Amino acid sequence: MYRKLNLDRDKVDRCRDMAKRVAAPVLRYIEHHSTVAIERATLKLVGADPNVVDTLTRDQLRRGACSWMPSVQEKGGREALGEQARAAVRRLDGIRIQADPVGMRLARLSSDDRFGKDDQSFAPTPDDVASRIFDRCDGESCDPIALALFGASNVKRAFIDGQFVRKLFVRAGVITRTREDELLHRLDAYRHGHQALVSLFLNEQFATAADMPPEIFGVTTTFAIDPAIESSALFELAFAQVVRELFLRNPFFFALRGDQPAFRRALFHTIGIISEVNVRLGDRDAAMFSNALHDVGDELLINPNGLISRRAHTVLENAFKLLQRVETQGLLESLAGGVLADVACAADGGEGFDGVFQKERGYWNPILDLLAEEQTPTGEPEIVVEEKPAPGPEVVKGSAPAAPKSRGRRRRRGRGRGRKRSGPAPAAPAIKTA
Repeated sequence: MYRKLNLDRDKVDRCRDMAKRVAAPVLRYIEHHSTVAIERATLKLVGADPNVVDTLTRDQLRRGACSWMPSVQEKGGREALGEQARAAVRRLDGIRIQADPVGMRLARLSSDDRFGKDDQSFAPTPDDVASRIFDRCDGESCDPIALALFGASNVKRAFIDGQFVRKLFVRAGVITRTREDELLHRLDAYRHGHQALVSLFLNEQFATAADMPPEIFGVTTTFAIDPAIESSALFELAFAQVVRELFLRNPFFFALRGDQPAFRRALFHTIGIISEVNVRLGDRDAAMFSNALHDVGDELLINPNGLISRRAHTVLENAFKLLQRVETQGLLESLAGGVLADVACAADGGEGFDGVFQKERGYWNPILDLLAEEQTPTGEPEIVVEEKPAPGPEVVKGSAPAAPKSRGRRRRRGRGRGRKRSGPAPAAPAIKTA
């Protein structure tokens, strides 16, 4: 696809750098903490009874549930349990290696109502994933930020569990998607749509920390601006195009929520096709519109001084300013203050906080240790959207190539300031004395 918006690439890079710095303290916290759900999931994956977790005290859990398995106390038991963990991770690698191409799986997800408008989940729990991950599902929602905001989960618990789940999905090659569609429906998308862009930048950093390749890290937006606002469709297109240009290699999901009149569905599909969305969720007529508007995105250019372009630059600028504010306050503190959708997420409140505990120095989790190792290669990475070179002036066949532009007069060698002298330094002038 062509980059049509001429976004400030320096500002985009600064946004990503800020998001990385914002995520860093939370990732350090995640590294030193675990949850009862992660311990249950680990026991399930190694073929042990997950109910053992309920019999352990908090002090015992700090060393990891696997450390207290009866078989581990026997001679050679730790090595045997480690081998069971390796077998589980090899099964995950096998699912990824044998999976259908990403494009084929995205096509199936477009008609999956569980993954589309009927999807009410924000991120599955680790023990739930451990039970279902070998069923070879094509995709799952995985957005700890949305889970903390709208799922009543404790924000620390959401981040810790979410990072473990992402690592499992990476090994199995499961396509994930964020839930900024829910965020956009919980706020005034016209005035505060840039908050969804901030959420995308942050989710990207947590996915990168889990070694998730962009080909399976899906981003999501939706059709959420009030249609009564003049030129609302152009504003929707501006935001969709921003997301597409910022996440060129990622699967792009565009969600249509609820029952919409025919003209809204037509606008939804038109905007999705122009911005080269990979999956349009929520309407069975996607194939018909795709055929009728095939390649329309390549035929249209965006006026650099027009409404769409100005809106896109405004959204990026507002996201930049909000990230500056979050970096100053800290991510957990900002979420507690309601920085996104005016929803406050207390760091020490919400469901599941009592299941968070700090790891001891001798903590042992063989699954986590193996997930950190290098994956089995699966061949060349699959690129979902290929960036095309911007169209240039037409060159007539057989004509001479244009002469390169002059760079001005060259400075004669050896002149000007900064010239280095060869040989010994000149002697200092003699000082006359009376």
